[in-house]
This record gives sequence, structure tokens and C-alpha cells, in this order.
Amino acid sequence: MVHADETLKALNAINRGDYKTAFEIWLSLAKRGNNAAQFNLGLMYDKGDGINQDFPKAVKWYRLATIQGNADAQLNLALMYYNGEGVPKNYKRAARWYLYSARQGNLGAQFNLGWMYDKGEGLIPPGN
Repeated sequence: MVHADETLKALNAINRGDYKTAFEIWLSLAKRGNNAAQFNLGLMYDKGDGINQDFPKAVKWYRLATIQGNADAQLNLALMYYNGEGVPKNYKRAARWYLYSARQGNLGAQFNLGWMYDKGEGLIPPGN
């Protein structure tokens, strides 16, 4: 599969510190709708790995991946809303994205959602 080969090339580039190559590969894949590449671009912008840190661009790429059900992107988008990075701080939206990710078995999202419930932040009525 072409996407798998390109993804492997991007991961190998990251491992050797070649962020430019990884970025170019993931950008090409992301524009073709690959949610893993969209997530990885979001991560690069979020962390500033090899590119300038840019929270709004991270949010953009995470959102595109979340639409396709990427649980890791859902977790990271929730974190962006929780911390107000690239978007206004919004506990309700953070809780919603944690919930979507948690329902897919993402342990980080499950923990963070539990934390929010414990603190009374962004509570979502049961069944939503």
C-alpha cells in the first residue's frame, strides 16, 4: 500500500531528525485525507517539532483527523480546548472531545475525562 510506504518513510525521517522530509510527506498524505498524517501534522505544529509552533494550525489538522474518528487527534484537540491553545479555553468542548476519544478506548482521554468530572469542569449530561 502506497500510504503505508509513505508513512514509514515519514516515521523514519522523524527518527533521524529529518523533520522537513516528514512534514512534506505528511502534508501530501494529509491533503489526500489520510487521518494519521493529519494527526501527525497537528502534532508537529502543536509541539514545534522541526517547524514553528503554531497552535491554530495544530487545531486545524487535529480537527480534520477527528472528523475521521482518529482517537489520538480527538484527545489532542480536547487538550487544546482544555488549555486554550489555538482556540479559546472551553471545558465543555474539551470534555466532549475527551468523551469521543474515551469511547474508542483511549486511556489518556479516559483519565482526563475522569479528572474533569472529578473537578466539575465541563460536565456533560449522561447520554450525550
